[in-house]
Amino acid sequence: MGGRTMITMRRSFHIFCLTVLLSICSTVNAQEHIPLLVIVDTSTELSVDYRSGGKLARNLLLLGSILDVAIDQSTKSKHSQILQKAVGVHDRNPIITKSVVGAFSIQPYFKITIAPSNNGYGTVKKPLIGKIGSAGFLHVLTVEEESSGLITAWKMSTLSATTRLSYKLIDTGSDKILAKDRINGFARPQYTFEEATTNPDLFFQDYPQAVTAAASRIVGDLRKNGLLHQIAKQYGLGDKVPDTASILRQYERRFSYKFKNPKGWKTFDMQTKYVTVLAPVKDKDHYGLNISFDLLLEAFGQKVDTVEAYALIILKRLQDLGFKVIPDKFPGFELNDDFQQYTIEKKATGAIHIKLFKQLDENFIVIYTVVITKRFDELFAKHKAGVEAIINTARIKTK
Repeated sequence: MGGRTMITMRRSFHIFCLTVLLSICSTVNAQEHIPLLVIVDTSTELSVDYRSGGKLARNLLLLGSILDVAIDQSTKSKHSQILQKAVGVHDRNPIITKSVVGAFSIQPYFKITIAPSNNGYGTVKKPLIGKIGSAGFLHVLTVEEESSGLITAWKMSTLSATTRLSYKLIDTGSDKILAKDRINGFARPQYTFEEATTNPDLFFQDYPQAVTAAASRIVGDLRKNGLLHQIAKQYGLGDKVPDTASILRQYERRFSYKFKNPKGWKTFDMQTKYVTVLAPVKDKDHYGLNISFDLLLEAFGQKVDTVEAYALIILKRLQDLGFKVIPDKFPGFELNDDFQQYTIEKKATGAIHIKLFKQLDENFIVIYTVVITKRFDELFAKHKAGVEAIINTARIKTK
């Protein structure tokens, strides 16, 4: 396309009109649904895992460390009791159930029925499979909160809200466990020990973020591994819930890329070819560049012909997650190609995301997302040239 261009912002009114249309078009016939029972338990006490040295607890948890035992034991610690007293009686069940139901919104054919543990269908540890099957549910998803509270996740000597959800997907006909895992979620805001353990408002404010992250991971994993498609086939709706696992594997062979890190930047492994993250090492806690590849396919609910139409679909999803569009927040980037650019803000945290969309061919879209969580103007100006260099020197091929 040539020439260095400054990209203009679309106005929120334009987004509103098209997203209303999208929501109408995506309405599911009430007769076509997939019933799924979800049993939830949130009886664990709050805990505090505070670190001022060593490794971040988040890193150890994501690596599947045996740290779980230490966290469970910490519910009886002095620090945990301070938090428990500050927060008081707090029913977390509605927050988790809302997040689970919201996470399933990516597949609108699923009709979720929530059953608190020990409310007619057994418990998360001992679901009454026969009774659940007799009620018409071919599958049950159990979700247990094994730990929640505060943890040193992003920076030493700070605390952030956290949750750890374990889940099992069970086939009620065979009583076979189709999938199980343990997922950790962390809120982004960080506080001093004193702030976090004595101000319950901070916990109430941030805890839903941690739960949303974990619930989204659960549903995302089920979808990615083809299990939602497998369930849908049993209801004759396999064509409505595509086998995204096989589709992603198929298209994974059809693109390649190479990005060059500016001086002082580092690439972080995201364990998928579809996403890579680069960040300036010294500012990685508050600034990063997420580069993701997506597909313009009907199976993903985004069979569109233009980058503008695709961007509006993504913005609608982000609005549903609590983001809002900010017109003209930053001047933009000087790039060799044309991009569709939007600036959005996560209302709950204040984090700023600058998204740049570019269509590569009839199937592939690349999305560059600059994430800034603090010191917005300073970090935007400081790393603007680095982002421009990464995008302008990128080598991306599709076939």
